[in-house]
Amino acid sequence: MYITIDTGTTNTRVRLFDDNLNIVEVKKSNVGVKNTAITGSNAQLKKSIKQSISTLLQNNSNPEIDGVIATGMITSSLGLYEIPHLTVPVSKDALKAAAVTVLMEDVCDMPITFITGVKNRYDEDNSESMDIMRGEEIETFAILEELPKDIPYLLVLPGSHSKFVSVNELGEITGSLTTLTGELIEVITSNTIISESVDKKFVETYMKDFVLRGYNAAKKVGNSRAAFLCRINNLFCNFSHQEVANFLLGIVLQGDITALMNSSAIEFSPDYQIVVAGKYALKQGLIDILTEEGYAARSFESHHEDDLSGFGAVLMA
Repeated sequence: MYITIDTGTTNTRVRLFDDNLNIVEVKKSNVGVKNTAITGSNAQLKKSIKQSISTLLQNNSNPEIDGVIATGMITSSLGLYEIPHLTVPVSKDALKAAAVTVLMEDVCDMPITFITGVKNRYDEDNSESMDIMRGEEIETFAILEELPKDIPYLLVLPGSHSKFVSVNELGEITGSLTTLTGELIEVITSNTIISESVDKKFVETYMKDFVLRGYNAAKKVGNSRAAFLCRINNLFCNFSHQEVANFLLGIVLQGDITALMNSSAIEFSPDYQIVVAGKYALKQGLIDILTEEGYAARSFESHHEDDLSGFGAVLMA
């Protein structure tokens, strides 16, 4: 059996996997590297992970553990053990070779194997070409495990920070592009004049037509003006809160598509297969918009989809 630790900015998930790569139990805590940034110490993160591991073991009769693998922001300067990013192109084998195994008795009685992140090549004359990730590289290789080989892919992982990851025919990560999709939606939904128009709620019922309306409005008049149209549509056009929420989703995703089409951070061309994973509304919105723009994009469907970071970490073991 394996234990995986996935630490992000605001929370940490510790998972117990059986030998068939099935999840036995998950412990989530609302502690991440943000806590380290605020307090100046990773003591709270250490304590939280130790408690989660202890609970998993006790709940499952203290099973024999073959390995403990940690991924995500845990290998940043705000985590438990800092490891420099690998520079693209990066293969799964290269990522495994760069792993560092450390015994931290104040966290776990067993050695922890830390998997580092990936960065683009830095160009002093073009800072926009630079990008970094810690955690999404593990999700990328987990997805690739279930896709046909020898094909170039654009993998899309929408979320608070959406990632577009380019992969070549050799299965190597060649670049990434990051946007603030989820955070922008959250800020506009909760902390602007638009919040009343969406009842402070994200998309609960996906509506393709309204997503495309928002997308096309943003293409025509820009994101800021289109965002204000959310209020206009609610007040004068009788758009419901959910219709406005879908309209807003299309507006924010327009920024993602503009970045994808114009960024120098990733390699992308029409011969790349586009595969989108993640929560339904964000995933389907991107698929519908990319299809509208003439690209063939499809959904990633797998019983591992909700636990890609853990599944990918076990694959590294």
